[in-house]
Amino acid sequence: MESAQEYFLRMHNSLANNYRTPDGFFSESCAYISFEMARRLLAENKEPAIYWVGRMLAERELDRPMLEPARYSGKVRWACHIFAGVEDIIWDPILPTPVSIADYPQLVFNNRCSDVRIKVPNSEIRDFLQR
Repeated sequence: MESAQEYFLRMHNSLANNYRTPDGFFSESCAYISFEMARRLLAENKEPAIYWVGRMLAERELDRPMLEPARYSGKVRWACHIFAGVEDIIWDPILPTPVSIADYPQLVFNNRCSDVRIKVPNSEIRDFLQR
């Protein structure tokens, strides 16, 4: 299995084209990437969690704007985004390196996003990934 860092770098390069292949088809899923990143972090004896940012339809937060990742200069808009993290470090390959949770909203979405929330805490991650 690739290390967390190797997977991170491979996915960062893969995501250069807006989560799409050059022919325009979607090739990646933030959920899948976050789960794979969490598996690799677990294999390295770290305790990852799955984080979420975006609009929550169930909570009637439809007035929140769509997320526009800075990396894609307005070409991509999402209702939400999922990523892995360990303690206060976010491992989202949309960025070139892991970053602190405090810096993440500014670096990825120019601070135009909801609060980063834990969706799967590290205490539940092993059971979650085995489903």
